[in-house]
Amino acid sequence: MEAVLQKISSFITSGLSFLGIFGTDEFTLEAVLGEATQVVMQLIATILLFVFIRIFIWKRIMNILEARQNNIEKNIKDAEELKRLAEEKETLVAAEYEKAKQMAREIIDKAELEGKEEKDKIILSAKEEAKRRMGLLEEELKREEEKEKENIKNAITDIAFLVAEKIVKREIDKKEYQAIVTDFIEEVGK
Repeated sequence: MEAVLQKISSFITSGLSFLGIFGTDEFTLEAVLGEATQVVMQLIATILLFVFIRIFIWKRIMNILEARQNNIEKNIKDAEELKRLAEEKETLVAAEYEKAKQMAREIIDKAELEGKEEKDKIILSAKEEAKRRMGLLEEELKREEEKEKENIKNAITDIAFLVAEKIVKREIDKKEYQAIVTDFIEEVGK
């Protein structure tokens, strides 16, 4: 465990020392100047690299990034527009669906109403036809009744005439008169 702590301590000391020369045996002015020269050369190289990139490559990189950003923004706008159009179409479709549903309900209601009206007309027509036929039947029955009454009247007249004729032809007593009437009634009943 002590070895691990020793390594951590030396790592921190070397990492925090001026480019790793503090805390070592080689801590001399030449070493510091040599390290400083290296640091300055690194800084100059880095600055030259940034200047080179800024002058020759930076515009291209920015143009590429800007084009990509514009493309992404365009795609986002297109997606939003498509979403808006889809929502509008969905709204229109929903409205059309509701309108079609309402029209179907109106057609069904109208058909039911027309069916009820037609049924009522048929029932009314049937009742009127039944009344008309009942009227005709009653008239026919009245005519038949009148005819039968006339026939009965004629038959009674004929019977009375025949009875009177038989009575007039002969004089008979009451018993004989009743027998004649009874015979006559029996003949008529047959």
